[in-house]
Amino acid sequence: MKIVTWNVNGLRAALKKDALNTVLSWTPDLLCLQEIKARPEQLTNEQQNIPGYQIIWNPAERPGYSGVATLMREEALEVELGMDAPQFDVEGASSAPASRTSCSTTFTFPTVSAARTA
Repeated sequence: MKIVTWNVNGLRAALKKDALNTVLSWTPDLLCLQEIKARPEQLTNEQQNIPGYQIIWNPAERPGYSGVATLMREEALEVELGMDAPQFDVEGASSAPASRTSCSTTFTFPTVSAARTA
């Protein structure tokens, strides 16, 4: 099984650069994308429907921010979006699809800065 994980830092930019097709040419069974920064409705039909893959989307509530997507060759039988942590779930921070032969979890977490005290 081929598994590829990639922090795309903006799926629409990666699509414009044709970078996603390069990764898809490796024919991964599972492609986990982090920081997609797009909602499916911001993409064309062709970009939303990649032949040979089921796409599990978990974008952030705020457009253009964070989010994950998982592309699976095998149909997902079960999907969990989020992790019951509201501070991360609004950012589309995780997805956990499972198929007959595989289970994956894709996470992305925001940078956390330490508070300064005087």
